[in-house]
Amino acid sequence: MQKKIKDLMPQWAKIKQNRNLTLTNDMDSLLLANLLKHLFGYEINHFYSFNKFATLDQSDKRLSIGADLALNKGYTFCNHLVMPSSNGFKNPDSVNLNNALNISNEQYFKKYNLSSLVTAWSLYDIPLPKTEEGMMTLLCIDSAYMGWRNPKYQYIMAEWLERLEMTELIDLLTKYSQSDFNDFKFAHELDTGIVLRNNGQLAFNPTGKNPYAFSGLNLEWIGEHLGFPVELPEGEFTVIGGFDTQEIEARQLNKQMLDNTFSMAFTYRNQISLSTFKEKRGA
Repeated sequence: MQKKIKDLMPQWAKIKQNRNLTLTNDMDSLLLANLLKHLFGYEINHFYSFNKFATLDQSDKRLSIGADLALNKGYTFCNHLVMPSSNGFKNPDSVNLNNALNISNEQYFKKYNLSSLVTAWSLYDIPLPKTEEGMMTLLCIDSAYMGWRNPKYQYIMAEWLERLEMTELIDLLTKYSQSDFNDFKFAHELDTGIVLRNNGQLAFNPTGKNPYAFSGLNLEWIGEHLGFPVELPEGEFTVIGGFDTQEIEARQLNKQMLDNTFSMAFTYRNQISLSTFKEKRGA
C-alpha cells in the first residue's frame, strides 16, 4: 500500500490489540479473520449474520474487531461504501479505503472494488501469493475481478491496484477472461456463504453454482495457496442479540437512524442497507 494512503489508516490497526474477532457470513470475512489470526493471533469469538449476533465464549469480555463488517462504531476492517457525502458520517476506527480517501455515494462508481482481505493484505505489506491460483483466489473474493469486466471502468480498478501496490494482478486480469474467473470462483466455491445452524454450529452454505462434481470448497487448498491456515470456528455459538435489517434510500437517512445503527453500507447507488438493534446486545 502506498505510504500516503497507509498513513491515513487508523493507528490501532498497526499495533497488536488485546481483542477478539467478529466473523460475518462470507468468505471475505473468513479469510480476513484467518489472516489476522496468522499475523496477530486474534481468535474469532463472535458471529454476525445481519439479523443475529452470536458468541462462542461468553466469558471472553474483551472488545472485538470486525472482519469485513461495516460497523458504525468500533474497530473493524471494511471494504464497503458507507459515506452518504464527502463530509458525511464515517467510522474513524474503520480500516476502510473509501473512508480514507473520502469516497462517498457522490463518487459511487469510483468506490473501492476489491475485498477487505485485499485491504489487509496490502496494509501489512504481505507479498502476493506465489502461485497463480493464490492470486486468482484474491481476485475472486467478493468477485473483485468483475471490476475489470467493463473496459470503460478498468482504469478505476487499475488505480486501486496501483494504490495497493498490487499492479501485478493486472496481468492476470488481462490474461484470463471474466468467464475464466467465474469458472474458477464457482469450481472452488469461493462464493460460499456462512450460516449459524439451530444447534449453534457454524456451517458453509454453498450457492450451488459449482457445475463440477470433482471440485468444491477446500480450506486446506486455499490455505496452501494463500500462505496461512484457513479454518471455520468449531464449537457452539449462543445468540445474544438481534437486529432488524432494512433497505432505505440515502435521502431517508437521519441522525436517529445512525444512533441506533450497528452496521450500515451502500448496496447500490443511493441505497443503504441498515442493521439496527432489535434488542440489547449485551457485553
